[in-house]
Amino acid sequence: MKKMILVATIGLVNLAVSAAPLSTVPVSSTINYKFKEQFVKAENVSWHWVAARMLKAKFELNGERMAAFFDESGDLVATSVELSKSDLPDKLKAGVEKAFAGKAIAEMNYIDQQTDGGYYFSVMEDGKTKIYRAYRNGKIKEVTEELD
Repeated sequence: MKKMILVATIGLVNLAVSAAPLSTVPVSSTINYKFKEQFVKAENVSWHWVAARMLKAKFELNGERMAAFFDESGDLVATSVELSKSDLPDKLKAGVEKAFAGKAIAEMNYIDQQTDGGYYFSVMEDGKTKIYRAYRNGKIKEVTEELD
């Protein structure tokens, strides 16, 4: 359950923060080393605090826009890849098109954690941005911040 909450939290943070302009912050040599070890060919790397104890590295790798999330001890917590609707599995694409016909999807990411992962996207509804998690089978659930 804690891992599901962590992935949901990262999904919320990733979508909420990615639209805002962020400044790069200094990174410890440990985290920087672990990042370079995992993402050898990463380019255009920028670092940002996204939570009290989590750093996000935004970068490009092999033509894809990605992000990696590290805790303050330097452990990789999750990665994400920016997607478009055409990148989705067919069942999921059909589910998204049906559920959100005529609505603008602002951003879409696949967030991968070692034991869990999922598709996250934000949609403008009734003047508010709502964040959803979607599954390969086409099931879609709104993500809430009730993460006690």
